[in-house]
Amino acid sequence: LALSGGSDHVFSGSLRSVNGSAIAQAGLTFWDANGVWITDEILDLAPGQDFESFDLEFTAPAGASSISLWIYTTDSTVIVDDLELVPGGNGSGNGGGFGGPNLLANGDFEAGTTSWDTGGTATPIADAFGGTLAVPLDNLSFVVQTIPVSEGDEIALEGAYFTTGSSER
Repeated sequence: LALSGGSDHVFSGSLRSVNGSAIAQAGLTFWDANGVWITDEILDLAPGQDFESFDLEFTAPAGASSISLWIYTTDSTVIVDDLELVPGGNGSGNGGGFGGPNLLANGDFEAGTTSWDTGGTATPIADAFGGTLAVPLDNLSFVVQTIPVSEGDEIALEGAYFTTGSSER
């Protein structure tokens, strides 16, 4: 999946915790043509009582040839669903109008974890934000999908998350 240089995109999804305050992260990792790490852009997700939206926008750095889009948790169980990478945004973090076809394969997890690399526990369950399946991630678990990018691509990470058992935000 190629993204043309200078194009704007948004990575979005839904995430909720099932066992109290969660420590989770959503992020982007940029790689060069040799598979060498260039940089990460990370969003720490705070606990909430209902699904909540998150939004990050990025521009691919010089030398980037691929990007890994991921959700990770360190000490709690979260449920991930409806991940999308769509054209839109403006790379500034200010929102830029999102929309278009989902460029991620199986972002809704309706085909299980097909097209996703996983670590830890990531077995689909019928506790979805949308559709019928979602993927729970517990202690030190993650889902990640890597796609090609071009220098100057503008990428946004957006989604929603939920946790139970804490009123802190």
